[in-house]
Amino acid sequence: MVSPDPRTRRTARDRGLRRAGVATAWAAVGGLTATAVAAAVLAQPATAAPTASDDVPPASVAPATPPDTPALPRATTPAAPGYQRSGGGASTGGSGSVLQPPAQAPRLVHSGGSHASSGAS
Repeated sequence: MVSPDPRTRRTARDRGLRRAGVATAWAAVGGLTATAVAAAVLAQPATAAPTASDDVPPASVAPATPPDTPALPRATTPAAPGYQRSGGGASTGGSGSVLQPPAQAPRLVHSGGSHASSGAS
């Protein structure tokens, strides 16, 4: 049964608020700690279990391409529509395509009125 005395009720309320504050603080500390631990664990690089092929010494491993085999030329990709490949001469940056200006300058399309729409009038 609840006590009719206001001071007793106020004291009980203050005690309950203090307990709730402490519980909230501990929950926040626990959440931050769990986040930090998860970040530290997930930041570690994944390690694979050693296999039988890991025991082979590096000297006995065959090279990927024999040293006397010339490297194959890289395949070139076609230029995107609207762009021309450079014919040589000056360097054009990594891909070899040269940017061309558009046939027509961009136009500003303005519908008038406000740019933002909302429910307000």
